[in-house]
Amino acid sequence: MQAFAASLAGFLFFPLFAFSTWFSGAPYLPPVVPSPSPATTTPVVLQSLSPQSGAVGTLITLGGRGFTKDNTILFGSDLITDIPASPAVFNCPMIPVGSSTSCGTYSQVLTFTVPASLNPPCYYSKPACEIASRMTPPGVYAVSVRNSNGTSNARTFTVTTPTSPPPAPTQHVSLYSITPASGPTGTVVTLTGFGFAQSNTIRFAGGGIYNVPISSTRAIMCTDTPNCHGGIQQTLVFTIPTSIGAYCPPGVMMVCPMYERLVTPGSYPISVENQNGISNSVTFIVSS
Repeated sequence: MQAFAASLAGFLFFPLFAFSTWFSGAPYLPPVVPSPSPATTTPVVLQSLSPQSGAVGTLITLGGRGFTKDNTILFGSDLITDIPASPAVFNCPMIPVGSSTSCGTYSQVLTFTVPASLNPPCYYSKPACEIASRMTPPGVYAVSVRNSNGTSNARTFTVTTPTSPPPAPTQHVSLYSITPASGPTGTVVTLTGFGFAQSNTIRFAGGGIYNVPISSTRAIMCTDTPNCHGGIQQTLVFTIPTSIGAYCPPGVMMVCPMYERLVTPGSYPISVENQNGISNSVTFIVSS
């Protein structure tokens, strides 16, 4: 009976307490519900850059944290895009199980190659700007990483000149003649010479026309002259284009500039390059 009386008193006490609080004019304060913590992002930190100098084509390794699957390298005032990160690893030694010692932070790795040409930031905007890519000159460049987590601190890399000049082109490829020697864009041109390969690059107007096959090979009667070459003559046939892209040497680790320029009237040297070397040049005049 006493237990029943105690529970009844508790049942009546709460409504009376709430009524007396309202009647007395004291404000009713609802319970405070804690708000969820805001989502946190991992800051982008660039901890190391190796090596710190090198020529075009040098492989650079960046160490740090906060990298994602899609990173952009800020190289000076230009961009190198779509650089993925390696899986994260602990940057501290193994510790005993159960130890309270902190293991430190994760570290990640990005690798990229110093390109022979660089694109300005507006090249990747929509619509893209019409500023042409520029060659990468020697000098000191600030390097940082940007992704959805933010932009890292910067470290410096020095682009150096090659330690030795490129080898002089061999003269195992020769051009004898060009037919015709002038005409508008769209003109079909025949180059006659020696040393052509199955795939040739025609260097024209500062750019390249790639994968041009041999059109014909024939034996000729000749004396011991510079153009004899054992009595063999070959021909290449190509069309003078209305526009041409950048020339990119084969076998070089580089990013080829993705732009074209119109071929305007004027005089242009033409040469042939393949596995045998680079030929002498002949002249073609583009008419209007």
